Amino acid sequence: MKVHSSQPHHTEAKGPYSSAPTRRRGGWWGSILALTLIIAGAGVLVNFVFPEPHPETPAEKITYGKTHKMPSLVASAFQELLREDSLNPDYHFGYLTYSLSKQNTEGNTGLLGKYRRMERSRIREEADIGYFGEGLYYVNQNNPLMAVYNFNKVKNDQMKYINYALGQAYLEVNNYKKAKPFLEAELALEAGFHEGAVKALIKLYQKTGDRQALQDLVQMPGAIDYFPTEVARELAFRTWDFSGYAGALIHMMQRRFTLRDMMASALVMLIWLIYLLKLDIFHRESLLYIVLTLLVSMFLSFATFWLADALHHGLGFKMNGKLLNDFMAAVIGIGMIEEIVKITPLILILSFTKLIDEPFDYILYASVSALGFAFIENGLYYDESKLYIIHSRAMTSVVGHMFLSSLIAYGLILSRYRYKKFPAVLAFMLFYALASTIHGAYDFFIFEKMIGPWVIMFMVSIYLWVNFINNALNNSPFFTYRRKLHTDRLMFYLVTGLTGVLAFEYMSVGWSYGAEVANLSLIEASLSGSFLILMLAVSLSRLKLVNKQWRLFGFHLGAISSGIRGTGGYQLDPQKYLDETVHIQGYKYNPLLVKALPAPVKGAILKSVKLQIQSSEKTEDPYWFLLQLDHPIPWAGMEAAHVLIKFKEPDPDLDSATEHFVFLLAIPKLSMLDQQVKRRSAFRFMGWAIVKGNTSA
Repeated sequence: MKVHSSQPHHTEAKGPYSSAPTRRRGGWWGSILALTLIIAGAGVLVNFVFPEPHPETPAEKITYGKTHKMPSLVASAFQELLREDSLNPDYHFGYLTYSLSKQNTEGNTGLLGKYRRMERSRIREEADIGYFGEGLYYVNQNNPLMAVYNFNKVKNDQMKYINYALGQAYLEVNNYKKAKPFLEAELALEAGFHEGAVKALIKLYQKTGDRQALQDLVQMPGAIDYFPTEVARELAFRTWDFSGYAGALIHMMQRRFTLRDMMASALVMLIWLIYLLKLDIFHRESLLYIVLTLLVSMFLSFATFWLADALHHGLGFKMNGKLLNDFMAAVIGIGMIEEIVKITPLILILSFTKLIDEPFDYILYASVSALGFAFIENGLYYDESKLYIIHSRAMTSVVGHMFLSSLIAYGLILSRYRYKKFPAVLAFMLFYALASTIHGAYDFFIFEKMIGPWVIMFMVSIYLWVNFINNALNNSPFFTYRRKLHTDRLMFYLVTGLTGVLAFEYMSVGWSYGAEVANLSLIEASLSGSFLILMLAVSLSRLKLVNKQWRLFGFHLGAISSGIRGTGGYQLDPQKYLDETVHIQGYKYNPLLVKALPAPVKGAILKSVKLQIQSSEKTEDPYWFLLQLDHPIPWAGMEAAHVLIKFKEPDPDLDSATEHFVFLLAIPKLSMLDQQVKRRSAFRFMGWAIVKGNTSA
């Protein structure tokens, strides 16, 4: 195994000029300004513009409390309503349900005594409420026999909730025969508790295996509103009712995909889409086909539900708590299903169009398809109680989806562009199996709360994805060094964009919960979010374009020795800078060159030159360039119009106004460059100089 040195080692860097500073690029200031505006703008909106949620009326308190899982607030609101209408069964049911909720930490002291006092009332309606309340109390205490005893004392069998309560109590003791007529009676009441009755009947029919009764129930007007999506899907799947299956999915989207969910999903998708488009520098794809790919992927994402149901209900393959079974269920039931759905748009493009004409197109369309899939998935995950996961899914789940789809695409790239004798079908099958296994492992680690292995796998995935992208760009048939990939701008974009996601999450929490909760949430999210932002921004912008190069995955031991000799870790394609025009002048702390080059001198890079580093070894440094100057340098005994330079950076951008440090060698005689062996010691090291691209003239 080989290891690349993380930083280049140059023997030229000896002497008083060996630690030349790195010049800060102007782009940092723009990025800092953008980040400041995003964070400050979100902070102003949350703390000074957004209204604090102060529900005042009982109806507002009930809505707010239910949405934000605050049972004590809901219970107190129902208690307010009972002061106005003490015999309203809806108010009593709501008050009892939320007072007895396990999430209500304020307890229910005195509740039982209150309803027992009502039982002694001479008003029949009030006594019925008393027995009903005591019965619900015993349901909460897991005492169904006492609950039934009290429910049966209610004289008005048409009172809303009483039949439901009796049916639910019998259901708890598995007395399905007695439970069913009570639940059906509640459902038959015009003003009955239909939601509770339907959900209880679903549970009853599932336990008794009565699928026909479930099928009849789902067909009842309005019943679908209370059916869990999974149950409605299973019923439609088992009866091959495609319209019913589609209806269940549509109903699920209507309930779970809110406007804010859509906005969050769209923001995340857009940020990563722009990142991908910024990478497509050699032969840009039509935006129309990108959008079509997104739409097709969104549509196909719903096929995952049908495939999962086929596996679970058709083959009976599901998780059962055993590690090996659950791992295989994650690989087959999640990984294989989702990866085949995500890669389908790419397969369709390859099969029916000629859009893909360079390696990066594989990565691009596969990743765009993954973004379309993630748009739907994120929308289903985000809800009022899970606003805090917006940034984490944007920076982990979405990236994971793009990597895994790119992994399959990379297998096809290797088959077409590198290992041309390797059949594309075999490459697809191999890399599809690998992607499915990794996807399943991701989910398995999450299910089992194995955070360490999950983090390691995620970090490795980022590293591999960057290499996929780099190799795809390097081997484009349209490759030209005239097209520049501005990696610093790419990094600034990712920092800014992902910070924008964090700010959106902060504002969403602020809108729903208020400034205090939002500020605390932001502090917690920033701990993980800032690390993810920096890690992704740095990693996903670390791209070095070298024509025809295939970067290896791993570390190279050979670079250690070459690093000691002056070339370790220094990756640069010499052909990239030929014919470039630059301006060179002395570094201010190098008086020798300041005197020789007091002002910028224009020059042209003529060719690359290989210099032998040590006379005892045939080790060459290929990263020197011959620079021809427009104005000669007035020094004695050296070539006046030509010098040799080597960039301190491994991949300088000469299209920007950035200053780049170079090592400078004076040439005693120009004919020395025609020798077969050119020893570096034969040239005079003149220290550091500053080079700018022609744009900085």
